[in-house]
Amino acid sequence: QKGAEHALHLARHAARSLKEGGGNQVRSSSSVELVNPSNKAARADVPILLTLQPLLCASGKLQGQYLANFWWQGVTAGRNDATRADAGLASYAQAAAQARAAGHIAAFDRRILLAALNRRSEELKRGRQVRLFVQIGVESVSDGALCAWLAQQLNSFKLSGSGLSLYVEIDAAFAHPGAWQQRLSELHSLGMRVGLLLNSLDSAQQAMIATVQYDFAILQERPSQQTYAEFDDGLDEEGVAWQERDAAWLQLLRRVRERGSVSIVPGVRSRVELDQLRSLRVDFVASDVLAPASDAADFDFARSAR
Repeated sequence: QKGAEHALHLARHAARSLKEGGGNQVRSSSSVELVNPSNKAARADVPILLTLQPLLCASGKLQGQYLANFWWQGVTAGRNDATRADAGLASYAQAAAQARAAGHIAAFDRRILLAALNRRSEELKRGRQVRLFVQIGVESVSDGALCAWLAQQLNSFKLSGSGLSLYVEIDAAFAHPGAWQQRLSELHSLGMRVGLLLNSLDSAQQAMIATVQYDFAILQERPSQQTYAEFDDGLDEEGVAWQERDAAWLQLLRRVRERGSVSIVPGVRSRVELDQLRSLRVDFVASDVLAPASDAADFDFARSAR
């Protein structure tokens, strides 16, 4: 809840900046500027906000890594809905769905990537070496011109690709397996890492994760803990036994490790849970409680490790 409130505060700030600045440029509260694509279906007509979620080291050692979260004010709110006039924050999936429906998801994803490169360039000017993890859609996986465009942008910003890691939902990789392997190879040649968002514990995903190539995996689900259980009968909200669910989660983590890939678990609620995931050899975690998302890449990773 705290993270959502903070994002809302920042989105309001971005909206004010846009109104006061005039024109059609987009500003975030950290002065990241974007040249909008001419296509308004890619949501160029609303303020964009980039917040950074620190990745805390569990078993992994690399510091200065952030999940890049993009928000758009007003994307989901109805124009005449007074009760949501100041809300309407949309996640990547929500905003991308609108761009996809309008047939302009490629321009949308490039706007996202441009924002990330812009931010990394600004942080380097401040002496901060950061790596940003950015979600893109299935259409970008099958976009044969994506990597050539990225190479041009890296050259323009005088950046290396090692500061950018891209990931897609696992189904996107399997929807276009040939294209996925091709993009993976091309992105690796630019120095980028490529990963998968694992969003369920079903058997189909278990089979997929054992066959596809990737550098890191974000495990959206977490193992249950008795401390956080909401039901006395040992069932979660979907009626699945905790023991069965935990076994599936551990199998998923094991498969990621067997591929030699890095594991990332978001949504961690406490340092106790962080320590428990560390004992399971998870590499990195994200936590709105321990390290809330911010519009600045100034998190003290060294202090958080103590």
